[in-house]
Amino acid sequence: MSDRHQFAAWGNGWGLAKFRSTRQVYAETGLATSTLELDRLVGDNAAYTLGYYRRLACLVEPHYRDRLLRAIRPSGTERLTEAHRQGRGLVIVAPHLGDFDVAVAWIAAAIGSAPVVPVASLGRPLAQRAYAVARRACRFDLVDARQASLPALNANLRAGRAVILTLDRRAGAKTLSAQLFGRQTQLPAACISLARRAGAPLLSAATWNRRGERALAFGELLGPGTSSERDDDGVLMQRLATDVEAAIRAAPQQWHIPAHLGQFSATAPNDSPLDHEPKGMLHPDVAAALPRDRPSTSFEGFDEALA
Repeated sequence: MSDRHQFAAWGNGWGLAKFRSTRQVYAETGLATSTLELDRLVGDNAAYTLGYYRRLACLVEPHYRDRLLRAIRPSGTERLTEAHRQGRGLVIVAPHLGDFDVAVAWIAAAIGSAPVVPVASLGRPLAQRAYAVARRACRFDLVDARQASLPALNANLRAGRAVILTLDRRAGAKTLSAQLFGRQTQLPAACISLARRAGAPLLSAATWNRRGERALAFGELLGPGTSSERDDDGVLMQRLATDVEAAIRAAPQQWHIPAHLGQFSATAPNDSPLDHEPKGMLHPDVAAALPRDRPSTSFEGFDEALA
């Protein structure tokens, strides 16, 4: 089989797995409560993802990248500035949402240094290299997640650098439980462990596109050196999870859901709601699990960003 045919076969297999994963996660999280809503959301996500990949490929071009950066409308930036000014490092916790890469480029320009971003292996070398080229152009300091030990990341924090971690990816060995989309979910605890060890504050952040502009919201500073310093780790995780959920709800079609189900499958019912949909609706447990109101969030200007 030629390289071209092998690539096409890989793409078709990955695309089918991602479609199934996206559909199941949207159902399990209650972001769609009817079959019609679910179909529309999956379609919107596919369209957004195609546009995202097109923009990602163009980020190596400085003029294009600068144009996207000028479209960012940030809120809560004084929190980022204050955390960076303290010189104790900063752990930024975010969902993998929107044009994440452009937001990191904006943060790098704002603090004057490249944030450290651990990345997992995709198992697809060609795609991995393409991501790396675009993200280094956006001033990511990429480190292999398999080699990003807590002591190594802690050293970066002690040097006053920012470390960016995503909360909506597969959890590692150490987890903390928090309510996310109406269910108790095990979330990666590395962000809080790092902050505690280095004495660095935690800051939630999220970006999403809306009407040609890019919202970039920063949450309340948490953890060491803040008013929440003495809060239990579980309390801190819940506050971070609430911000992450609120951001995803703002633009669910822009959520980068991996082809594997990540932590959502670990806490999902044994039988998927998609295996037995009632006529015209998803499984009632999914619809009943979560109120439709947006959760309370610490993102400053969040409601204005949604207007």
